[in-house]
Amino acid sequence: MLVIEKLKFTYCPFLLVLFFLGFSYSYNAQLNKKDWKIWSNPDNVDSIRFKAIDDIIWEGFIYENPDSAIYYSKLQLDFSVRIKNQKYQAITLNTLASCYYIKDNFNKAIYYYQQSLKKYTAIHDIKGQSTIYNNLGNISKERGDFVSAIDYYTSSLKIDEKLKNESGIASCLNNIGILYANQDQFDIAIRYYKRSIVIRKRIKDHEGMASPLNNMGNVYEYKKEFFKAIEYYQESLEIEKNSNNTVGIATSLFNIAGAYKQLADITKNKKPSTEYYTKSKELSYKVLEMSNELGQNTIIAFTLTNLASIYQVEGLTNEAIKAGNRALNIAKVTGAVRSIRDAAELLYHSYKKNNDEQNSLKMFELFVQMKDSIYSSENQDEIIRQEYKYKYDKQVEADSLIQAKEKEITLVQLKQEKTKKIALISGLILMLIFLVFMYNRYKVTLKQKEIISKKEQETNRQKGLLETKNKEITDSINYAKRIQAAILPAPKIVKEYLKDSFVLYIPRDIVAGDFYWMEQIENGLIFAAADCTGHGVPGAMVSVLCNNALNRSVREYKLQDPGEILNKTREIIIHEFDKSEDNVNDGMDVSLCTLLFNDTDTEHLHPYQLKWSGANNPLWIIRDNELIEYKPDKQPIGKYYEDKPFTSHTIDIQKGDCIYTFTDGYKDQFGGLNNGDSGKKLKANRMKELLIHLSNLPMEQQKQKLEDFFYEWKGDLEQVDDVCIIGVRID
Repeated sequence: MLVIEKLKFTYCPFLLVLFFLGFSYSYNAQLNKKDWKIWSNPDNVDSIRFKAIDDIIWEGFIYENPDSAIYYSKLQLDFSVRIKNQKYQAITLNTLASCYYIKDNFNKAIYYYQQSLKKYTAIHDIKGQSTIYNNLGNISKERGDFVSAIDYYTSSLKIDEKLKNESGIASCLNNIGILYANQDQFDIAIRYYKRSIVIRKRIKDHEGMASPLNNMGNVYEYKKEFFKAIEYYQESLEIEKNSNNTVGIATSLFNIAGAYKQLADITKNKKPSTEYYTKSKELSYKVLEMSNELGQNTIIAFTLTNLASIYQVEGLTNEAIKAGNRALNIAKVTGAVRSIRDAAELLYHSYKKNNDEQNSLKMFELFVQMKDSIYSSENQDEIIRQEYKYKYDKQVEADSLIQAKEKEITLVQLKQEKTKKIALISGLILMLIFLVFMYNRYKVTLKQKEIISKKEQETNRQKGLLETKNKEITDSINYAKRIQAAILPAPKIVKEYLKDSFVLYIPRDIVAGDFYWMEQIENGLIFAAADCTGHGVPGAMVSVLCNNALNRSVREYKLQDPGEILNKTREIIIHEFDKSEDNVNDGMDVSLCTLLFNDTDTEHLHPYQLKWSGANNPLWIIRDNELIEYKPDKQPIGKYYEDKPFTSHTIDIQKGDCIYTFTDGYKDQFGGLNNGDSGKKLKANRMKELLIHLSNLPMEQQKQKLEDFFYEWKGDLEQVDDVCIIGVRID
């Protein structure tokens, strides 16, 4: 897998090796108001505006909140394209690729790195090309393609040495060292790491030393010098803490956990063994907690494998299999061959211990396949071949310079003689050329006037066609809006059954992926807030299918239990998508309530019990100014790598309770600049505080206050997603 400096890693047995890309950063996940003010003012110079939003991305969001970084990077890219500055476009494409890099989305990262490389090549910016080669080398390395990786790294190193870019040289040396470590050539790897550390010390880049220090620890751990390895990991950890690098901290802690696990293995049945296993588990749980918050799937996969191996030692084979399968599923998504190899090896032994021969053989075959990929002789030979090729190329370049200097004097003499002979002829030719040029310019001017006139006519014609086409498209989408509105419950119907309630519905575009749904049953009412994949026209198309699936689950299959409704809805949606020849993974997140009444007299409905189930979206109940949260099942209504039955919760409700179901558009909105905040997401905690503050107001007033706050919070920023909130007070 590809990650950025102090975030990049590959895997040796329970070891993390840090990659290094040479990016600067600061873990301060908030929007600098001064930079935002500079960026927002169109009267500022383009270069100043570009630097301001670049600082917002790199110093505010990229490492702790890559989703926010992607949002601002796209603003930056639109700006760069609009002002037609290819250098800015190249920089921004590199930044956007790095955002996806951190999110483990390697396909998008590769795409944007390649687009950035094209821009740098077009403007002959070799320093920028070096950066991209280095990044692409990291992706190839993590995927086990060492042949491509060494090619990218040597290309980057040649450029950095030519430019005397010591930071870039240190980065390349570190990365090449990791390649040798991956091939078990540890003495060579240590030489590269030490050269990288020496350069970092010389240029006083203390933060940059964390990566090679961690990698040194990695090598010593493999050599079974565990206490020495831990010393290197601790030294790297202190650097990460001083830099407030959350991901780097998690990585170093995992390496320490791995070292303690190795220590426990070699001291098994001795007194220190239990203590070392305990330390490893405690650190691993801490790393899992940090990595889940950061969304770092690769670290999660490595940590789960480490925990699974400890469970196996402790005799908890089923727990080991459970953790190992989670690690394997995540590793397959990221494409990290070493992580797949280690998880497969662990599962092979666990299944074998459980006498599950079929799965044991399957995992053994996968383990061998990944091992052969990593240690193939082709990869080892190519690394050595490329190193000698690089040294040879440098010698040829030096010899060429010597030969050029020897010929320099002779060439100068020849040029002086030719200059005297050509001088007179050149003067006459220039005069003739000038006369011809003046005549041609006169003819060109006349022709240009004619062309300009024709272009103006064509432009006006194209403008008229474009306006007509835009109107047709807008009319079609507005008609689609009327169709979508027809599937939503009418406000008067909602009020008929939920008298003290509100529905806040704010689509991002004309049509939406969010929708609210309601269905009356014999002894109650079912209602839901749903969020389908996407927004705009694609999201609206999915919402129609999901709305129909909910209707069928209740009307056709007569289901009332919310968990059973969601199970059946998922089954219907997957069946519909399976009809397509393409692999469709769309679906929805939903919070669904079944409200039961004590009689069927619609004039005097008195709810007494609530049943609820959620797919990724929670339920909040506010009672006596305190918020009670019911957490959803962490799976969507649609295809998922591990489908489980949805859980139904039975809740005894009380008079005065306020029930809220919602999608994630409200809490995910960026803003706050007008409120003295920092341009980040609203988030769940702030939304909870707001609802508690408003909970004593009538529901219609709550709706108005929520809507007013949303637009005040958003300010001039774009709405990022559809918004849907349902509020119900129990009378």
